[in-house]
Amino acid sequence: MALDIACPMCGETDDLSGSRLDDHIEVTCGSCGQVWERPTTPVCPQCDGRDLRAVPLAIVEKSRGTQLSMVGSASSISAHRVMQTKSSVGIAVDRAP
Repeated sequence: MALDIACPMCGETDDLSGSRLDDHIEVTCGSCGQVWERPTTPVCPQCDGRDLRAVPLAIVEKSRGTQLSMVGSASSISAHRVMQTKSSVGIAVDRAP
């Protein structure tokens, strides 16, 4: 499970290093030099609970390609052609005048 770890002093998220100790990890910020401890098991920031499960993210956030969507206004001719194309492949359409 990926954790969002940021320096509590400057907010840095990339230039961080850590070393594992007995019951915690000592994290050092390379940007400002702040040192802090974090637990070895993830903790919920709202309730301090430790029974956490990974939740998959929506595929749109991790997509590799492009998605083409028809949004906005179109001329009546091209809109009519889209309607005809959709109905020819079996997609129910509302035939507006």
